[in-house]
Amino acid sequence: MNFLPSIGLSGLWTLKSPFDQLLSPTTVYECIAIESLDRVHLNNINPFEEYYEPIGAEEAEYQADLQAGAFIITIVSGDEESISFPSTALVRWPDTDGVVYRNLALTISLSALPDSFDLTNLEDEIKALVLSKTGTDNEVYITQVGGVTVLPREVSESIENVRLSRIDPENNLAAKNAELRQKLIDLTNKLNKLEAYVAQALT
Repeated sequence: MNFLPSIGLSGLWTLKSPFDQLLSPTTVYECIAIESLDRVHLNNINPFEEYYEPIGAEEAEYQADLQAGAFIITIVSGDEESISFPSTALVRWPDTDGVVYRNLALTISLSALPDSFDLTNLEDEIKALVLSKTGTDNEVYITQVGGVTVLPREVSESIENVRLSRIDPENNLAAKNAELRQKLIDLTNKLNKLEAYVAQALT
C-alpha cells in the first residue's frame, strides 16, 4: 500500500532500511514533488540506478515497487538538501506535532570602546540575565567587528565624557540581584525567629 503525503507537508519523516540512511530523523523536511515510477521512466531516467542502487537496494525491491505502482517522493530540508525515495519506503508521516528547536545567538553592538574598558561585569550581568529569562546557561563571547580606529587623545576624552555621562550606576542588574537576595535572606531569618517565638509561646 502506498502512503502518499501532500505537496507542502512539512515535518519529520521515517523511512525503512536502506532508505533511512538518506535522511536525519531530527531534521524537518518538506515534500516538494511526487511522481510515479512509470512517469520517471518517461523522463529518460532509470529509477533503479537513480534511487535504489546507490544506497544498496536490490533490483527485486525495485521491480516489486514497479509492479505495486509506487511513487517517487522528493523532500527538501531547510538547507536545500533534496532527497528522493519510493513511497513504499515511507514508514511514518511527518510528525507535525514535533517541537522545532533552533540554535540562536543574541547579538548587540557595543559600538567602539577603548581597549582599557573592562567588560567583565557586563558579561556576568548578561549571562545572569539570559539564565534568568531563558533557563539556558551559556558563555558570553566578545567579538571584534570591523577594524581598529586610533583617535587623538583630546577627541577620545570628549567621546568618553559623553559616554560615561550616560552610564547609570543604579541600573546594575548584578548589584540589584545581590541586594534582593540579601533582603530575602534577612526576611527569611526574621520569619524563622518569629515562628520559633510563636512555637515557644504556645508550649
